[in-house]
Amino acid sequence: MRAIVIILAAASAVFLAAAAAAAPVPLKVAPAENRSGDKRFDDLLVIQGITNLVAQELYDTGLFVPIEEKAEIGARIRELGGKRTGKEALAEAVAAVTKVRVSRLRGVLGLFGGARTTVRTTVEVGVRIRGRPEIRATGTAKAVTKAAGAFFEVRNDKIAFDATSTGRMVQEAVHRAVQEIAAKMREKP
Repeated sequence: MRAIVIILAAASAVFLAAAAAAAPVPLKVAPAENRSGDKRFDDLLVIQGITNLVAQELYDTGLFVPIEEKAEIGARIRELGGKRTGKEALAEAVAAVTKVRVSRLRGVLGLFGGARTTVRTTVEVGVRIRGRPEIRATGTAKAVTKAAGAFFEVRNDKIAFDATSTGRMVQEAVHRAVQEIAAKMREKP
């Protein structure tokens, strides 16, 4: 009987350790940075949008749960029916737009002519979990459009990343970087 109790206790300890290891890590996401030199990425709405994209992509991996550390935002989340984790951040994520290249090709067919704009961007994302080395990855994406402008579209004081090819390109670059980080984390114990 005693052997069965010891085996059950050991099995429970292993199960609880595995469950704790699989639990999402509470994460704070720092505001994104623009290191590209392209002034369009200096806009506060763009920076906030990229920060939100990083938080969402990291959450979608199942490895992290973003937390809000500002009391007034936590109160607003509860007011809207959401739950605040109340946990301390054990990890921090940072993101930076490191390269933006824009090239335009103009047509010469008079009224039927047009321009084609190609934008390439690189986003670097880093995650540091307390007590572990930082994991960094970059995501690169390209967008091609015939539109002359509309680098980003603003709706209700928010950047609508899904509304333009450039916005979707930034989403794709962030997604690629985060997927690389998730793969690196899953391969390490």
